[in-house]
Amino acid sequence: MSADQISDEVALDFQESLQDLQNNNRYEISNLTIIAKENTEHAQAIAMVLEKHIKTTAPGRKLPALYVLDSIVKNVGTPYTVYLGRNLFSTFMDSYTLVDSQTRKSMEAMLKTWKEPVPGSM
Repeated sequence: MSADQISDEVALDFQESLQDLQNNNRYEISNLTIIAKENTEHAQAIAMVLEKHIKTTAPGRKLPALYVLDSIVKNVGTPYTVYLGRNLFSTFMDSYTLVDSQTRKSMEAMLKTWKEPVPGSM
């Protein structure tokens, strides 16, 4: 099996786990973060799946997916900071425009935690 095929398989497994995430479930978010941490060699594929999921999932499921992004960036760091940082503004703002006011407040609270550099990103 080639490296690309393995990355595709890891990304597909990650995507399936993301699709199961329906609410702010700390256990599931932690589990997805651990999967990302254990598969940093496939970070680019995982980051692409996560970004696509955030963009395409229903508005009510965007916040938990953004919490996954937040957790991976803060707890795993590089190389995810590189791959997810590229489109972070559009990923966040596209979601922000589609969610309700309560979710926006939660997103704003999360955004405030991003003001400090993420450990391992510098």
